[in-house]
Amino acid sequence: MFWTVLILTYYVEEYTIHSDIYFRDMKSCWAASDIIYPVIAKHHEFSMSRCRETDLMLSEFKQRPKLRSSVSD
Repeated sequence: MFWTVLILTYYVEEYTIHSDIYFRDMKSCWAASDIIYPVIAKHHEFSMSRCRETDLMLSEFKQRPKLRSSVSD
């Protein structure tokens, strides 16, 4: 399984803005795009949103590692 990335592109004055947001599957990416993109499109005429599978493998870890507390003497 691979990560899916939501790629958002829009223009602010002379600048091109790119945002990449990663999701575990294509279905989640599309759902997020359906919510996020209309907001961007309303304010930025020239904009784009697409979901694309990456070549980054999903991690085997189910939860993030916990921070270790340092022990001071």
